Amino acid sequence: MNLERKDAVRLSMMRAELSTVRLDGAGGVDVVLPELRDLLDTDVVLLYSVAAHLEEWRITRWHQAGGDPRCGELLGEALGKKAASSIFYYDVLWPAAAQRNRVVDASRWIDRSSPGTWEASRMYREVLEPVRMHRHSQPRALICDGPSLLAWFGALHPSTESRRQMRLLSALVPAVRQRLTLERQLDDAPRTANALRAAIEHLGSAAFIIGAHGAIHETNAAGRTLLTEDRTEIAQALQNAVARRPNAREIELVPLVDRGVPTHFLAIVRGDPVAERIASCVKLCVTRWSLTARQAEVLALVARGLANATIAATLRVGERSIELHMTAIFDRAGLDSRAALVARVLTSD
Repeated sequence: MNLERKDAVRLSMMRAELSTVRLDGAGGVDVVLPELRDLLDTDVVLLYSVAAHLEEWRITRWHQAGGDPRCGELLGEALGKKAASSIFYYDVLWPAAAQRNRVVDASRWIDRSSPGTWEASRMYREVLEPVRMHRHSQPRALICDGPSLLAWFGALHPSTESRRQMRLLSALVPAVRQRLTLERQLDDAPRTANALRAAIEHLGSAAFIIGAHGAIHETNAAGRTLLTEDRTEIAQALQNAVARRPNAREIELVPLVDRGVPTHFLAIVRGDPVAERIASCVKLCVTRWSLTARQAEVLALVARGLANATIAATLRVGERSIELHMTAIFDRAGLDSRAALVARVLTSD
């Protein structure tokens, strides 16, 4: 993908912002969208998510740069009336593979896949027409983690979008996906130091909060297990990751920034060995606690760090059903908190 130097520089700055977690909760998507709108020279840039809550659908996050601020309110009202399938032209839980993490012109795609339906659609009449954006083109990507939808991300442009706009959006999709995936793993916890320490217990991988030179300040249950197995090797791997040296392990570094505090990093150990260990630990606990098949599915997703709402969407059941399964799992495990459950699973042997 060939980008002009000035565009590449601005995109690099946006990627850096998206890769940074600020402990005061600021930054991230809300900083990037206005910059992206200016770079695209367009009317509106949006990122939003919807999810099922009990018997209705709700907007779970809404970020908007430019345009009429009523857009989110209008979509929320439309969602409250009928099923989400009556508004969107895609599966809001599991979009088709061809739609995931790639930028398409949604307007043209709708014309091809469902010709003659757009002007009669609820999205057109109830959401976009009242704010005079019903004729806009919609270059967008459905940001997904695996098959499940994280967010709608794109622009509303008053004319046919340019190739440059499509390239710029496409270039930012991986960074947006990485950011949203991490936020989901952390269960959208407030980015305070104490909350972050609690949140890393819910990650499905070994994770460490480390200093600028790799010193370990905090870790989760999976991380403590790794340290028990080989503290020297893990410590060296973390130091290599911070120094950007070749590494025996795949480690993702997320800068943690707070005013007046030296930069720290959230270091997440990636790779198949961790995933395999989680699967092995879950299988052992399923047998030990005599869990049902559905409870086993729920436990596997909990061990990966997913929240109840996300688990419900993944398994295509109501959130109340997941709460009941969690209660049963707690009873069988003899535990009373999610953090304790994840710790017990990841330290099973």
